[in-house]
Amino acid sequence: MKIEQIDLKAYGHFTNRRLLLDGGAPLHIVCGPNEAGKTTLWRAINGALFGIPETTRDGHLHTNPKLRVGLALSSRAGDRLAVMRRKGRVNTLLRYDPDTGAELPEAVPEDRLRDWLGGLGQGLFLAMFSLDHDALVRGGEALAQGRGDAGESLFEAGAGLTSIRALRSRLDGEAEALFKPRASKSAIYRALADYDEARRQARDASVRPVEWTGARSAMEAASKHYEDARAEQVRLQNEARRLERLAAILPDVAALELAQQQLAELTSVPMLPASAPTERVAAVTKRTEALSAERTAAQRLQQHQAELAAIEINDAVLADAEAVEAIHHATTSLPRSEHPGGQGRCRDRSGTERL
Repeated sequence: MKIEQIDLKAYGHFTNRRLLLDGGAPLHIVCGPNEAGKTTLWRAINGALFGIPETTRDGHLHTNPKLRVGLALSSRAGDRLAVMRRKGRVNTLLRYDPDTGAELPEAVPEDRLRDWLGGLGQGLFLAMFSLDHDALVRGGEALAQGRGDAGESLFEAGAGLTSIRALRSRLDGEAEALFKPRASKSAIYRALADYDEARRQARDASVRPVEWTGARSAMEAASKHYEDARAEQVRLQNEARRLERLAAILPDVAALELAQQQLAELTSVPMLPASAPTERVAAVTKRTEALSAERTAAQRLQQHQAELAAIEINDAVLADAEAVEAIHHATTSLPRSEHPGGQGRCRDRSGTERL
């Protein structure tokens, strides 16, 4: 990872100050007089990478919520990442445009920047790549006291570790104790003996190729038999469901066969024309009217029979039937006149009313 650009948008006494570190140079030196802002720049870089501390002395010009530091990073693979760090507690890492310095609303996960740092934490990063004046002073004192080479002394001073030389001496002692010749009771030789015993047990427990091949063939045959049995089980289940469906519709099938038989018995019945429904309605209507007329005629017949039964027969008149008939024929030639009392009455020349 390489820092190509630092944007001190609002940090310490800096406002919209940009520092370009691009180009092919493997090393950049930033120099300046006292109080120029070199230490402030160092704190700004650390704050941009790991977060601006909760209590900071760099908010004297810009209030804490307005503190902003932008970094443009590049990798050996040519990838680039531009992030802007703000002072806050959550979502403090944002994207920004390194050309204009404009802050973008999209947040960048902290894991993304941590991946670019190779997983280094702030403490190890400060010890290895960000030595301040105090760490350099402690390293110089270690060199003056003859405590090893410059790299070890500076790393110890920056990381706050104990002497690396002492640690290396202790590790050498432990290695000598582990690998001491003819030390049958040492831990390494006991581990080797346990390893040899484990290998012997593994060799004894191993299966010969012939036995393994036979077991594998038996397993494959059993697996095939299982698959065949499984397929047969599925087939039988499907057949059972089919028979259950047939049993469920068996009454309907019997009813259908009976209806077909009854229909076959009606083959001699002539087919009705398309007008049969209309003709049937007309016939029913005529039958209803005929029945009504029959009832009316029966009532009239009964009435006439009653009237006939009420007539009294005069035998004397019947005895003179011929005379009455002659009179009837004689009267038919006479002129008729209307009478308020009804027809069948007339007057003769004398004015006498006669039948």
